[in-house]
Formats: sequence, structure tokens, C-alpha cells
Amino acid sequence: MKITIDNQLIPFTSGQTILDAARSAGIDIPVLCFRERNNCRITPASCQVCLVKLDGKRFVPSCATKAEDGMVVESETDEVKQLRKTALELLLSEHYGDCAAPCQLACPAGLDIPKVLRAIQRNDFTEALDVIKQSALTVDCTNCRKPCETVCRRNGLDSAVSICRLISEVIPCDVLSSQATPQVISQAAAKMKWSVKRNKPSKEMLQTLENTARQLREAEGITETDSEIVQQANRCLHCDCLGKDKCSLLHYCALYNASPRRFSQQSETVPPIISGKIVYEMEKCIRCGVCIAVAEKNGEETGLSFIGRGYDVKVGVPFVRPLDAALQNSADEAAAMCPTGAMNLR
Repeated sequence: MKITIDNQLIPFTSGQTILDAARSAGIDIPVLCFRERNNCRITPASCQVCLVKLDGKRFVPSCATKAEDGMVVESETDEVKQLRKTALELLLSEHYGDCAAPCQLACPAGLDIPKVLRAIQRNDFTEALDVIKQSALTVDCTNCRKPCETVCRRNGLDSAVSICRLISEVIPCDVLSSQATPQVISQAAAKMKWSVKRNKPSKEMLQTLENTARQLREAEGITETDSEIVQQANRCLHCDCLGKDKCSLLHYCALYNASPRRFSQQSETVPPIISGKIVYEMEKCIRCGVCIAVAEKNGEETGLSFIGRGYDVKVGVPFVRPLDAALQNSADEAAAMCPTGAMNLR
């Protein structure tokens, strides 16, 4: 049996989907709600990002449509790409928060500043240096105009975190200077070129971020210290996304140049749920149902479910039980399979 995808004749076996056939031929069709891990396949077909055109007539989700002999599929036409882009933009309409913190986006070297500050908070300066090497390879905070501090959200509460002073005092920047090239700097700065950004946050929203940052420090066992350097790092609001490095939504939105503003709505900041080792940011959930399916597959006694109706529906725990109790055996897998930065492990 064979199927034609983008003028390429591809053999397939009974039971395979269009997506399976495409992948066997090295054709990349974007997926969010479809997940495959440890012999577990989850195909709710809710995100509509994997749409293809079938037999020149209709559009179908490739992850849930069985391949049939003689099918003709279009996957890379402008029409299909535009529909996928629109599907991504609809998902972004209710996806709030920042992919990257404003300080990282403003940094000329593209340094993941929040990650560096988290390492400093733990007194792990070796890790802080490793983050700099991985993120930018070149940092010169001593001669910088400090754009990171200009855009620091902490300014809305009191004053910016002294980012440049922290990095200059703690990290021996000259150790990295020999690795700097214009190409490296350009690549680092472009790394987070696409990002969802919050609207200008109110003081109440900033206080919510501050409370959340404190709760995360407490959950990780980070206590008050006499070290001025660590105290300064502890002022960071950590308004970046914990899951940006694994976020499929971020990857495909950048690939399709989706606009976060096309269908955007205003939303109040909802504090994340910090339960055991799980951090769940409801603002970033696209209601794909993957975590619900993972919990059901692993036989969780309580598990997760969709709660509410219509636009108010959300993923939650039945009977108002703690999140970590609902995912006793599934937390690691649910966080790994989440296609956005909504569910993470701290």
C-alpha cells in the first residue's frame, strides 16, 4: 500500500496514520497534542496544527487520520501552512506569559539571565558560568549599557536587579572573551527572536510574580542569606518560562512566524500551582489533554480532567485534591510530554 505526500510516493502498513507515513519519509508535520513516548501514543487531535489537505478536497488532522492506499496528501502548500499558522495563533490567544524574560531579549549576547540568577541563588557559581558558556559564549557586562536592567520588570516595584554587577563580580567574563566572534554574538542574540510577551504588567501583576518567585525559592529550599550577591539574585522575579527549552509551541510558532497578538485577549495573571515537585502554569495551558491522558494511562486514582464549560474550561484535579496527589506516578512523564511550558518540574 502506498500514499502520495507532496508528490512523493510512500509505502505504509495497515493501521498507520498519514503522520506515520510522512515521518517514515522524513517529512516534518508539526504536532502539539500528538505525543509519543515509551510506547504510549496520545492523539486527541485537538490542536489542529498537523492539518494536511486530502485528495484536494478537505483538511484533516494527520495524526488521527488513517492512511489509505491511493491517498493524495498536500502538506507543504501555502494554503496548508496558512491554516497551521492560524491554528497556532488561535492557541496563542489564550497562552499568556513570557517565553523569555525581557532581560534576556534585551541582552546583546542573548544570555539566559534568569537561569544564571537561579544558579547564583543556589550558590552554584560553576553552573552559572556553564550557563553563560552554553547561552552566549561571550559576555562583557563591564562595558555594557545595561539594557537588561532598563527593561527589568523589577523597576515597576522598586528598582532593577543589578544584573551587570552580579555577573561581572561573580563570573570571570575575561575567561570567555577568547571565544567571542561576531557570528557567535549574532547567533546568541537571535536565539530568542520569537517570543510571547506579556502586556505591560500592573503593579498587582508584578507582586504576583514576586510572590511566585518566593514560593519557588522556598520549594527548592533556598533560604535567606547574608550574602549580598545571593540577596541581589533573589530579587529576580523570574518572569521567564521554565519550559521554554522544551516548548513545541514556541518552536512551531517561530517556524511559522505566528503572531501572538492576532487574536490576543487581556488576562489577569494567574499564580502557578506549586505542588510537590510540579509547577503548573494554567496561563500557558492550551487544553490539549495530553496530561489527562498520561494520568489515565498510568492508572492514577484521581488523575486530571477538564473542569468547566466553554471558554472557562481548564485542566484541573477533581474533588479539589492537590496536583502532586493526582500525578503520583505520572508527574515526570506529564511534564516531559506537555507541548508548552504549562507543566514543569522545579
